[in-house]
Amino acid sequence: MPVRIYRLAVAFFTLIALVGVPGTASAQGVAVCPPGTDSAVASPVEIDRACAISGTADQLIIPATYSTLLSGVFEFHDAAPQGQTSSNDEMKFKVNNADLYVTYAGVHYKLLNVHFHGLSEHRFAGDAVSPIEAHLQHESAGGQTLVLAVQSKTDPNIFTSTTFDAFLTDPPRVTDQLKSHGDINLANLLPVDRTHYRYTGSLTTPPYTPGVTWIVFNARVNIQNGNVTSFNNAWTQGGTRVFNYRTVQVNSPPPNVYAH
Repeated sequence: MPVRIYRLAVAFFTLIALVGVPGTASAQGVAVCPPGTDSAVASPVEIDRACAISGTADQLIIPATYSTLLSGVFEFHDAAPQGQTSSNDEMKFKVNNADLYVTYAGVHYKLLNVHFHGLSEHRFAGDAVSPIEAHLQHESAGGQTLVLAVQSKTDPNIFTSTTFDAFLTDPPRVTDQLKSHGDINLANLLPVDRTHYRYTGSLTTPPYTPGVTWIVFNARVNIQNGNVTSFNNAWTQGGTRVFNYRTVQVNSPPPNVYAH
């Protein structure tokens, strides 16, 4: 081989070794995932699907009894600071004499309440922000908290009302106002596709209690656009809209997020 050609060949393969071949792990676009922790972090967080760790598929069990028709009261709760619309305020549904459970890792967690945040609190990297996020809060006999987080979406081509719509059509807007609801099927508030992401975080309202097991569903449930507007109008004070969500928290190290 002539010396000039040889030197060109060496230079070419040296360049390939340095920059990598398109489509390999060294190419641009591959997720860079920092080391995470299984200890409790501050919630909510942004979830990067590309960095999720494969988890055990059957850790979360939602029994058929979760479809039991419920009744209860829906209230607008003015949390501190009193008299001001803030991210701490809640629209919360409290069930009447319900005994609904989910099971996670063999532990039973009883349903306490369902409450809503707009905009969504959890975010998925690369996805548009969901307009409203529902939290189904549960507690074990040992006092541990587990929350199912369900995000919503709007679709002008879907006209069927969902459980999201049942709650958020004309919701209470006055402090401590109560609105009765009956025949609520909370299983219908969950997406049909139960694929989810799990991590250990905290409550997103004061006192931000740590040690919360978060189950954030991947799929979104439809809600009518008018009900998104109806919900958002509740968080207007002095002509200014103040949404009731906590911003994504920056944690170092970030949580280990498990895909199920």
